[in-house]
Amino acid sequence: MKFSPVFDFKFQIVFVGGTMRSGTTMLHALLCTSEKTHGYIAECRYFTSMIPPLLDALTQYDAYSQFYFAGRDEVFKYHSMLLGKILSDMRVYLGNPEILTLKDPFITPHIPMLINIFPNVKGVVSIRDPRGCIASQITGALKKKEAISVETVKNFCDHYNHSYQSILSSFDGIKDRMTLVRYEDIVNGIEIGRLERTGISGLKPDRIWLDPITDIAQCKDDPLYTDLYGQKITNRDSNNFIHVLSPDQEKMIHDLCGETENRLMELYRDNP
Repeated sequence: MKFSPVFDFKFQIVFVGGTMRSGTTMLHALLCTSEKTHGYIAECRYFTSMIPPLLDALTQYDAYSQFYFAGRDEVFKYHSMLLGKILSDMRVYLGNPEILTLKDPFITPHIPMLINIFPNVKGVVSIRDPRGCIASQITGALKKKEAISVETVKNFCDHYNHSYQSILSSFDGIKDRMTLVRYEDIVNGIEIGRLERTGISGLKPDRIWLDPITDIAQCKDDPLYTDLYGQKITNRDSNNFIHVLSPDQEKMIHDLCGETENRLMELYRDNP
């Protein structure tokens, strides 16, 4: 990616989010089968890492930022320009697609803010039964020979809730530019048409992974990736938790994540 001194920010952007192991990679790869986008590319972690400095500068304004900016609005405006510049250069690097489509589970809490900063941004967020998300994370941890304790499962639950909190608290103000999709529906070939709310049309599920910018073979042995990475869409892991979670773990997940899941599903049903 190269730095350009000027940039055009009139193009559309779709951020793909969702908690870890909620199907964000598969969802992103599916969206990237449209001719309006670009080939599947790995997570936009570089861009995501540029968001916390803005939040820190605003939080620490009285202590530090006031000596460099005339007000919090100026901090916000200045850093928003930096973020826009990075997105513009990313688009150029990816061949100037009509819709820049970027994914990162860790960008999920920031999508509402990005929608409010940029009028040309939309979000699509994957929601999945928390038992499936956490069972998949446990499987990944076991591949790395990590011990699974009660605290481990609690931390996974905390991350699930945190991922969606800002979306739940701000949904009414962003619902026209936010699309929620269920992992279970996508892998069963249901509701793919819902994704066209993002402006990305002409999806070709049979061509998923066929035009990747990222070398998917490079990640095959990485425990962070499931064995479904790079494969055709399948519902094989829809109920993976049945073979992974103990009854006590299921109960903990229900107790800690149930409210978040119910609120997400209510928004999903109310916003077809």
